[in-house]
Amino acid sequence: MTKFRHLRFPTLLLGILVLGGCGGTYSGVQAIAPAGQEQLVGTAPDSGQFTLYRATGYIQGHNEEIAPVWTVSASAGQKLGFRWHTVEGHNYDINGGFHLVAFAGNESRDLGPIQQRDIKYVWAGSHGDVAGYFSNKDASDTIKTLLMY
Repeated sequence: MTKFRHLRFPTLLLGILVLGGCGGTYSGVQAIAPAGQEQLVGTAPDSGQFTLYRATGYIQGHNEEIAPVWTVSASAGQKLGFRWHTVEGHNYDINGGFHLVAFAGNESRDLGPIQQRDIKYVWAGSHGDVAGYFSNKDASDTIKTLLMY
């Protein structure tokens, strides 16, 4: 019994990671906004339909709503993502100087300013598990906090 004691922590850690998921690996999420620069742009892993989703209410874990906003056909390797656009004359306006623009290849849509703390936009495969992504994101954040990662 004592010779296996040193395997308890790694086994427990592996179990938590497997049960908690990896925060969206199966969900098909390609890009997220608002987020860090590295998460704003992704590429289509294969050709097919991709949908822009708007998620609200996910921070508190209740009244969560995930709705499709825009669906496009994309080729493998095509860029999907977001960029911030400065509205002329409103560079220093805290109530809407920056608009979020979603793009897929050469097409784009202005999503307007982000005015709620609990709103996210994600690009994902049209049949991706976006709801699963947001529920696993909470578990992944908890694991990172516990491991001080």
